[in-house]
Amino acid sequence: MRRACILCAEKHLAQAEVLLDEAVLGYPVHRLLAFGHMAEAESELIEKFLPIAEQIRTERVKAMEDSKYNPKIMEILELLSTIPEPVN
Repeated sequence: MRRACILCAEKHLAQAEVLLDEAVLGYPVHRLLAFGHMAEAESELIEKFLPIAEQIRTERVKAMEDSKYNPKIMEILELLSTIPEPVN
């Protein structure tokens, strides 16, 4: 299991948001790439933030099952921004 990293999860979710926009702009395969980044974000959070990882997974699965569904990535990013990143 990966060591939890909020910053890494935020990066993956931000990339997913950009790729979802690209999918709308004519690059449909980018939607699949976005799902990969969402899955990476889940993995970054499982260790210490399981409920958020599950929330991301729920959004990802909904989007995979319904091509018109827009996952609530910005809401999750806002939630993650409220959690202080521990200093290593």
